[in-house]
Amino acid sequence: MFKLADFGLVHCDPISFAGTRGFMAPEFVNKNLGPITEKSDVYSLGVTMMCMIQVLPSAVQEDEKMKKWINIFIKCTEENPDDRPSCQQILTYIGGL
Repeated sequence: MFKLADFGLVHCDPISFAGTRGFMAPEFVNKNLGPITEKSDVYSLGVTMMCMIQVLPSAVQEDEKMKKWINIFIKCTEENPDDRPSCQQILTYIGGL
């Protein structure tokens, strides 16, 4: 099996820190945002994809289809986990592109 990434921190003890700070969901630091859930992985996915998009030429970033992708990944990086899409919603968005 091939994996681009496995953010499986959801299954880690929420007390311990594992991962790169910039890619970790805010709820790892601010417990008031709620528990560590699959939405924490959605956040990490959003940050990873935005990092990849940012290295593309600006002409590519300005493409209308790319702007739709960017909007999806911006939603993934919302601070509040309740405001982030679920994995199913992401797949639905992608299917509509």
